[in-house]
Amino acid sequence: MAWLKNIIVTFSYVLAGSVICAMVFIALFWPESEEKLTILWEVVVLSIFGSVGNLIFYSRHEMSKKKMKVRTVIHYIYIYAAVLSCAHLFGWIVPGNIRQLIVMIIMISCVTLSVGYAVKKKEARTAELINRKLSRMNLRKDENEENENKDRI
Repeated sequence: MAWLKNIIVTFSYVLAGSVICAMVFIALFWPESEEKLTILWEVVVLSIFGSVGNLIFYSRHEMSKKKMKVRTVIHYIYIYAAVLSCAHLFGWIVPGNIRQLIVMIIMISCVTLSVGYAVKKKEARTAELINRKLSRMNLRKDENEENENKDRI
């Protein structure tokens, strides 16, 4: 179930970043339009597609660094394809408007890098916590072994 928790956490990060970027995008390219409720639903759909992309990393077995790098590249390609497809489908990008496409790609990059950084920091904190607990357990084990050896003498 760790994979499901990871998808849910990533979903919240992607949703937050996407909502912020959507509002900036609207302010830049559609300042005269009224904010509609549909944009929020579109962002939720976009976030679901982005979060489900984490299944690319799911494996029942430990992966080598090479496999992890390949899956990371596939994941980034998936994210760009999913977001650009949704942006086109939802009418966020006018076909042929290169400026909008470039801004959208920059925004995808910002959200992707921000989410990646946040996830890496969280994973590093978790690893540090686990390592501390393991160190304490090893110290206790060593102390117990020393006490048992003293008792034998």
